[in-house]
Parts: sequence; C-alpha cells; structure tokens
Amino acid sequence: MKRFILILIFTIVIITSASSQWYKWRYGVDSLNVLTRSQLEESLKRETSLKTKDIVGVTAGTAAITTGLIMIKSSGSDSDIGKAIGKGIFASSLVVGGIVILPTEIILILIRNARIKQIKEVLNISDVKLGILNCPVNYITRANNSHPFIGVTVTFTF
Repeated sequence: MKRFILILIFTIVIITSASSQWYKWRYGVDSLNVLTRSQLEESLKRETSLKTKDIVGVTAGTAAITTGLIMIKSSGSDSDIGKAIGKGIFASSLVVGGIVILPTEIILILIRNARIKQIKEVLNISDVKLGILNCPVNYITRANNSHPFIGVTVTFTF
C-alpha cells in the first residue's frame, strides 16, 4: 500500500510538472508573458470550464463505483442465475469504469489548478481563495506566523 501511494504521488508530481508548457503547443510561444491579456483571459476561462467538467467526471466516477458496489452486494438475491450473472457483469463494469475515470479526472484537476495558477500569476490576480472567502495576499504575508516550540523526539528502532 505504501508503494502504491508513493507511486501515485510521484506520478501526480511528474504529470503536473510535465504540463507546465501547455502554452507552447496551444499558442506557439515560449513564455506566458508574451500572450496578450485577451488570450490569457480566454485561457483562464477555458481552464476553469474544463476544471468544472473534470469535477463532474470525479462525481460520475465516484457514483459509478458506489452504484457498482451496491449492485454487486445485492446481486446474490436473484433466483434466476442469468439475471444474477448479468447484473454482476454490469456492476463489475461500472466499478472498473469508475476506477479508471476517477484517478484520471483527479490528475486532470491537479493539472488544471497548476495552469490556472500560472495564468493568474501573469494576469496579476493576487487574491487567494480560502474556502468561500477571498483574502488579499498582502494580508496573509504581513501576519507573523512563527512561534518557537521546544520538543523532544523519541525513536524506537526494532
């Protein structure tokens, strides 16, 4: 399980950094700073729209997995073996489809977030969204958040 989680995190980091020059193949430029404001706003609108579609995909993948698991659990109560096998195959295909869709959409959401962040940095949109509140960045950076703590670490080696 640890290996799977580490591979997943590594894959997400690689994919997020690999999409860093999306503007090269879309607009044929080497820097986001070369794009006009209208192109940047168009890209921001497009990426936000695609992020919304990816969130819908995550919801659909989760619903497919949940529905499939519920169908698998309840498929044993049918008296007709043909119906039970048909329900089982359909439910299994729902679960497999959801398992394929869900991580793909989560990775796409992470990529879209990185792109939206890049576009907002170039457009000088400096508001940070914390939950439902928009806070100016200078409010967050002016606060003193450092507090010294003294601690003890105990390590057991087997």
